[in-house]
Amino acid sequence: MENLAFILFFIVVAALGRYLLSKARQKGEEWHADLQALCMRRGWYLSDVDPGRGPRSGTAITAPPENWRMSFHRISSGATGTSSMDSGSRWTVWLDPNLALSQGVAVLGPAIPDKTREKTRQMLENSRLLSRVMLDAFVKGLNRKESLALRVVDGRFDSSHATLLATPGNEHAFDRLVGSDCLDALAQFEGRIGDRPSLIRDSAGLQFRVERTLKKEEEILSFVEVGRAVSKELNSGSVG
Repeated sequence: MENLAFILFFIVVAALGRYLLSKARQKGEEWHADLQALCMRRGWYLSDVDPGRGPRSGTAITAPPENWRMSFHRISSGATGTSSMDSGSRWTVWLDPNLALSQGVAVLGPAIPDKTREKTRQMLENSRLLSRVMLDAFVKGLNRKESLALRVVDGRFDSSHATLLATPGNEHAFDRLVGSDCLDALAQFEGRIGDRPSLIRDSAGLQFRVERTLKKEEEILSFVEVGRAVSKELNSGSVG
């Protein structure tokens, strides 16, 4: 009887697993179809990112006349490689390559408490290993070599609203956003800790990034508008 009960339990679990994978795949296909329809209405182009590279996959929107790009990335969990919208690591990035820095990197991220800010400063200055751990918690997607040279920059932004990190020579990369309404607009994309929006300037350009997949059309459109607004502010007299 025990063996029979175990076999029945295994069959139920396997069936439930197949059902959940099927639903996840269906959700992903529906999201992709909705995104395709949005692009057709807006005159944007949709393409795959990293196709056929194991668990890493993604989708990108491009708008050639304005030269920006928005990409949705996923690293699937487990060995199945399923592109579930709710499993594994995922992030969304809006990119303007016209605002690239010649070298180094600057990050404008969420505010952190003063005590944590001071500890962050010490970690960045004194420990490469702790710097890596701290930066991964603060903002992902940074070039490993350049990010280890990041330092906390004081005096540019109100510390209760934002935290600025920069490599030497890039402390002014976001100066034109001081006092800008753009920073308030970022707040609408705040989720739980780890999902907070960040702005990055490096050799790739200006990146507006959140650590999740944006799914709703209105959220995607708002993300694009905020990215464009930030880009316009910085382009009004590019710094860096």
